[in-house]
Amino acid sequence: MAEAETQFQETQSTGDLVEYRAQDGIAFLTLNDPPANTYTYEMMQALDSAILKARMDEGLQVIVLTGNGEKFFSAGANINMLANVTPTFKYFFCLHANETLSRLEQTPKLVIAAINGHCVGGGLEIALAADIRIARRNVALERELQQQLFQSEDAREGLAAYVEKRKPVFKGK
Repeated sequence: MAEAETQFQETQSTGDLVEYRAQDGIAFLTLNDPPANTYTYEMMQALDSAILKARMDEGLQVIVLTGNGEKFFSAGANINMLANVTPTFKYFFCLHANETLSRLEQTPKLVIAAINGHCVGGGLEIALAADIRIARRNVALERELQQQLFQSEDAREGLAAYVEKRKPVFKGK
């Protein structure tokens, strides 16, 4: 796409799981599977396609990646999908996800992760593939939640079991 063409807004749906919009030299990629924007093989294919499209567009200098909604950037892989596939599929799924994120990381354009909500698991891996990570105020909550976790009985039990080299007995407290 010629540089002059990117001055006008372009919106394209890549399977509806990743929204692609280009405007003024910036490609906006939005993970679109609310509420948690978890990813499946289909979403990774759409993300891979969007990354390549933005990479090859000479009129774009920046890629901004975000999640649809305000609660989650991405909670990582879709657990329901993983629970219903073969171990071989899981292996190839993870391999493809790693290749996609490596492609994002190696893209010579500036990649910004606009973290607009919870960013956990594989969602954090997506964010780490960006050159810059910017979190909306009052969201990336890890320290606060970790502090609450370490006050729990189960946390103390887990640490004690690890030190004593025994299996922990968790009580959900």
